[in-house]
Amino acid sequence: MSGRPDKRPGALPDALPDEDVLTLPSAWLRLLHPRRGGTPVPRPRGGYAADVPDLLAAAAPHVEGLPRNARSAPDVRDAARRHLAGEPDALGAAAVAAVAAAATAGQDLAGAHAAHRAFADRWHAGHGLGFAACAAVELTRLTVTRDASGFAVERHTGVWPEEGATGPLRHVRRLLATAPAADHDDAVRLLADRRTTPAAAGVAAYLAPTRRDWVAECVEESAATPWLRRLARLSVADPAPLGRSSLVPYGHVHARDELVTLADGVGPDLLGILLDRLELGGLTARDRGFLLDTVAVLPSDEAFGALLGLLVRKGVRRQVRRDARRALGAAAARFPVRALRLAAASGGADVRLLLRDHVAANPELVAAVLPDLPGDVRAVVEPLAAGGGPALPEAPPDVLPAPPWDRPVKPVVRGAAPPATRGTAWDDGERAAWFAEAARRVPPPDAPDWERIVRSYRRGDVQWQVLLHAPEEFTGPLLADLERNPRWCDPAVARGIVARLGERAYRAALALVGYSVADHVGLLVPFRDAEVAAQMAGRLLRGGPAGEAARDWCDRHGPAAAPYLAPDALGTRTGARRAAEAALRRIAARHGTDAVAAAVPAAAEELRTLLTAHPAQTGLARRPKLDGWANLAALPPVLLRGGDRVLPAEAVRTLVELLALPDDGGAGAVEEVCDPGSLAEFGLALFERWRVGGMPSDGRWALEQLARTGDDAAVRAVLRALRGWTKRDVRDVTCALRTLAGIGSDTAVTALYEMSVKGRARKVRDAAAEVLAETAAARGLAVETLADRSVPRLGLDADAATTLDYGPRRFTVGFDERLAPVVADGDGARRATLPRPTAKDDPVLAPAAHARFADLRKEVEAVALLQVERLERAMLDGRRWTPGEFRGYAVAHPVVRRIARRLVWIAEEDGGHGDGGHGDGGATAFRVAEDGTFADAADEAFEPSGTARIRVAHPELLGAETETWTEIFADYEVLQPFAQLGRPCLRLTGRERDASVLGRFEGMRLLRRDVHDLPADGWTWNSAETIEKGVSRPVGGGLHVVVEFEPGPDAATLSVRCVRASAASVQDGAHADTPVRFRDLDPVRTSEALTALTALACTSA
Repeated sequence: MSGRPDKRPGALPDALPDEDVLTLPSAWLRLLHPRRGGTPVPRPRGGYAADVPDLLAAAAPHVEGLPRNARSAPDVRDAARRHLAGEPDALGAAAVAAVAAAATAGQDLAGAHAAHRAFADRWHAGHGLGFAACAAVELTRLTVTRDASGFAVERHTGVWPEEGATGPLRHVRRLLATAPAADHDDAVRLLADRRTTPAAAGVAAYLAPTRRDWVAECVEESAATPWLRRLARLSVADPAPLGRSSLVPYGHVHARDELVTLADGVGPDLLGILLDRLELGGLTARDRGFLLDTVAVLPSDEAFGALLGLLVRKGVRRQVRRDARRALGAAAARFPVRALRLAAASGGADVRLLLRDHVAANPELVAAVLPDLPGDVRAVVEPLAAGGGPALPEAPPDVLPAPPWDRPVKPVVRGAAPPATRGTAWDDGERAAWFAEAARRVPPPDAPDWERIVRSYRRGDVQWQVLLHAPEEFTGPLLADLERNPRWCDPAVARGIVARLGERAYRAALALVGYSVADHVGLLVPFRDAEVAAQMAGRLLRGGPAGEAARDWCDRHGPAAAPYLAPDALGTRTGARRAAEAALRRIAARHGTDAVAAAVPAAAEELRTLLTAHPAQTGLARRPKLDGWANLAALPPVLLRGGDRVLPAEAVRTLVELLALPDDGGAGAVEEVCDPGSLAEFGLALFERWRVGGMPSDGRWALEQLARTGDDAAVRAVLRALRGWTKRDVRDVTCALRTLAGIGSDTAVTALYEMSVKGRARKVRDAAAEVLAETAAARGLAVETLADRSVPRLGLDADAATTLDYGPRRFTVGFDERLAPVVADGDGARRATLPRPTAKDDPVLAPAAHARFADLRKEVEAVALLQVERLERAMLDGRRWTPGEFRGYAVAHPVVRRIARRLVWIAEEDGGHGDGGHGDGGATAFRVAEDGTFADAADEAFEPSGTARIRVAHPELLGAETETWTEIFADYEVLQPFAQLGRPCLRLTGRERDASVLGRFEGMRLLRRDVHDLPADGWTWNSAETIEKGVSRPVGGGLHVVVEFEPGPDAATLSVRCVRASAASVQDGAHADTPVRFRDLDPVRTSEALTALTALACTSA
């Protein structure tokens, strides 16, 4: 907070702003408890003193009776009598204010605050600031109670029960902080006489925090009660007391007004306390964010360095790192020179990006301070300030079309009203299904006397039985009670009630939705009226969990919902208009604009105008805010096609606004005008700044626009970001997956596939699988076929090689059978690895080629790993390829081919696996030779017919040929990518194949803990029973292997009672199904299931 000149090396010129002065953001001033000598605040404008006569008139009988109320404290009665008689008395004034507030506001805390504030203004205006301060102290020492005799006012000791009395304290403190010196000193002198109890002394210290001795006494007494501790925290100007356990707030979380006031009072020395609170963890995202924002306002190198440390230090939690990025941006804008000095001396990709943006956004400041910066800092900043070479001429400002926000379209129909009717729409069988599930959960009582049950009803489960099963004449009172007093109800039971009673249960359904939106919003989907339409439209616009029900409602009711939505969509209330328009657009997307317009003949043309306009023109899509994280001045230039001109600054803003559009509106013009490579670099930079800026939700378009501008570099950037996102970022994760699908390159599709099978969280895997399925369907392909065709080639030729150019030198990089890199120079001589660039190499090409080699090794390894996992899964799942598909995937691809050559394949001419071996059905095992041709077990050339289907061979299918192929691969010294020929395999005998129960497993013992781990290996169990009853595993074709257990000889084990083939899982009731033969089961999956079971056999005695 000091204003002294900075004597450090590289100190700033005097003309530049002093960055060692604390300046609170203007938005924080409403949170500040101001202090004299701290952040300046304006004197309160006007006052509420004029409200006091009305308050006194409304409470006149109670105020006039105060001096006569025997229950009031004697000194309070006497003081009130004096004050009402015209003799100013602080205690009497406080008593009158307390009674008037209690009589007029009752339990309304806000009303009590307003009343106390009005009296404080009246005291100030009529008797001076000192009197007002003393009366405020006395007010906190009074308790108001009421009985038949009226209001009584008593003194209390210890705690401060009247929370409403907090109303005038901040106001009086502000008056003291902004008062002339003489008035302030006089008030402090008068306050000294009121410090008769610890509580009163604490209030006096809060009102006059410049009295450090009073504050110190308050700190010593602060252990007495929470509110006294809070007053101490709002009064201290020294960080030392804040470390005392008595001043630590509950949960170690400071209220926002406390942080702002502490920053104002303590200044940069508050940093240690803030970092200690951050290290303790357990903060909500909101609390953590504001704490870091407080660090960002502290004017010290230590505070800025602490934020940089959170960004670059290892072990920092992802959420903290993300909030630190956002706070750093604000700190850099507040302390621009400090940001230059400290960021240039730091490291890390995010810090370098921050520094680049900072230099680009502040060219004048950089030019002014650059000569005075330390040499090491200047060496980093100068290249950034120099720019990227000669400037190209600018294109005309209007080279891009104006964004649609500049052409608003907002048709209005005044006086329109929705229909007063209500309709319903049920899917086929939906009502019956809802009721059946509810009846299963709440069955009817045996031989019920419904009249007696309803007469003695006291809520509880009986309510649900009556509503579900009693004759409808008995349900009315219980429905009315549910409408008035909604309570928790099993969502399935609530659906059953709505299904049974239909529109009679409508109001009860609304009440349940109001009680718990998450549990019951689906109850409203069958209903159609104005109230439901408004609710569903709002939830559709806001999204979130309730958005799914809103989408279902729009899809179900279609154009029939339009009359209920149109009045709001064509009205003047912005929020309702946007929500209704969103719902109408969803309906129009499925049924057409004409169908929606035809449903509302009186406003058909206006609806057509609304729905055919761009959402940005109507206000549904809001114009992006570009004054924060986007930092347009720091974004890379965008070249026009041909590369001879760049977009001017005005056109860059237009470009960003066009990219922010929620659809492809304007994308065609952008792609036509801009160079694709330059546009991709620009879009990626925009995304990175959004990510570093804390990923604000209203800027998520910066991620979405990559679907139109992004290339494989964007795919890699999105994947890096995804690894750092958490379950809190579910919308960002979903958006990122759809962005990858929009990019649509081989790298993007492969990334989607990998996320669908290897994502860290189940929700991520499911979301990726859904997006991938949509992408495949849009291309008319199966998911696995799309994944085959999208394996990235990584710039490798058919021999898995590429050339890297160093300028005067060139190197060929290939990959051997095990996908290890092989490097050869221009003369064909082998190298152990790619050499580092030297001074003789091209300064641009050589470093780029060397970096490309490092990336290529990682990319080949990643592609190979995923394809090995896919091929092993294909072997287990029995996936088949046509010969053309097989050649395109396993032979033509440079990486996959090297994996395929280390596997045995089977071509099945009849599309089946025969009766236990591959040979019985006209199948031939083969391998892929080095030249891409096929060879059978006799090493003869083999060519599958056009009708054959090819699969990865499993030992169960190879049968006796497994040993032959093992010898062949040993002779060729082939190392298989996964366990294929050496895979454990359990083959059934002919008799066992014809049986439905396998006797060989009877009595086999398994450890209980191993049985409980079986679900992780694909086994399922009946959730209505214990897993120790039995498990099942699907083996394809809707068939299952079922294992039933019984208690073992000791508590730690179970014994297998039987292993059966079944047409149903244990979850579906396999214990009583019709048996099937093991011959009917897929042999590979059956072998895998039984082999896994055998591996768990307990061999101990």
